[in-house]
Amino acid sequence: MVFSILSQLKKSYSPREFDLPTVWFKSFAVELSTPLSMVFQRSYFNCDIPPLLRCADVIPVFKKGDKRLVSNYRPISIVSICGKVLDKLLSFCSRNKLLDPRQHGFVPDRSTCSQLLVMTQEWLEIVNRRGTVHCVYIDLKGAYDRVVHSRLLLKLSNYGFRGLMSITSVNF
Repeated sequence: MVFSILSQLKKSYSPREFDLPTVWFKSFAVELSTPLSMVFQRSYFNCDIPPLLRCADVIPVFKKGDKRLVSNYRPISIVSICGKVLDKLLSFCSRNKLLDPRQHGFVPDRSTCSQLLVMTQEWLEIVNRRGTVHCVYIDLKGAYDRVVHSRLLLKLSNYGFRGLMSITSVNF
């Protein structure tokens, strides 16, 4: 799969400042596919995404309105070519239902709205069986970028969230 993604990279992908050009990755797709697959597998099993795959250059792109207002810009992340390959690999896994069906964040065609619809259906089924539902939803929009990730990981662990998803979420 990694070979296929590397060979189909678009020339228009902008490499980060210290990246090799996309054409280099396409030219050496055969040689790079096995080591990159090993890195991605090790990353998955060790619950740790290498720093180079996590880094991105963030540039503000104007949306609309007054150009002097910061709120009228949205951030665009330019990730490394290897990070883009990992992203495409995860998209493939999502499209082919290789991810947990309860995963809604960072999955194409899913969002907080789709997650809320699924949960509402489950709650209605519980209530129809004369059960009780207790739920608290908190909108943490933008809060993740302002959090000390090591503390978040500790809190998640204290509440029983362990393993790949909690660690991976902290790595980003």
